[in-house]
Formats: sequence, C-alpha cells, structure tokens
Amino acid sequence: MEGKGDGVPLGVVVLGFEPGDQDPELGIALIQAAEGRGLALEAAQAARDYALRSLELPRLVSYVSLDNIRSIALMERLGAQSEPHLLNGSLVYRHRLPAPRGRQPKAV
Repeated sequence: MEGKGDGVPLGVVVLGFEPGDQDPELGIALIQAAEGRGLALEAAQAARDYALRSLELPRLVSYVSLDNIRSIALMERLGAQSEPHLLNGSLVYRHRLPAPRGRQPKAV
C-alpha cells in the first residue's frame, strides 16, 4: 500500500499461504502513521473481494494476536467470523463476501 499521490509506503496486504496452513490467509500491516484513517479497511475489503470473487478461493482466513485490538476491530468491521478456537495462540477469523444490499447473509 502506498499514499495516494506521493507513493509513500504505508503498509502491506498479503494473500497467501504460510507453511503448514490449510487455508489461504489475508494479512495486513500498516505503519503507525497510517493507522486510524480507514486505509486498512479499504485495502482488506479489496483484497478479500479479489480473493473470493476473482480468484474464487473457497476459503479465506486471518490470524490475529489476542492483544491486537485494532486488528480485531478490523476483522469485525469486515464481517469476518471468529472461530471458537485459537490456532498457535492467535484468533482465527473466516472471511466471506458481504451479502448484496438488502439481503441478509445465510447462517452457516
């Protein structure tokens, strides 16, 4: 990610697999100066939609440290569902595409 107009690096968005993972992962990291501006949400939404729509990945997860309050809030704003278990001490969030406007997502 980079600043509009100035090209200053602000962070990274990653779609990929870590060794040993069963599901593709959406990861995001910003520099501190870029936090609180909605950039993480915009970038994560675009990456999620690309992964699930364009790449047609059947699943997409994010792993979040228990103490990373900003990332937990981001996952909630994205509509990701928290798994009831931890994986290697991290929260596991499953992503899905948002329902079209006026329609509610199906319960899983």
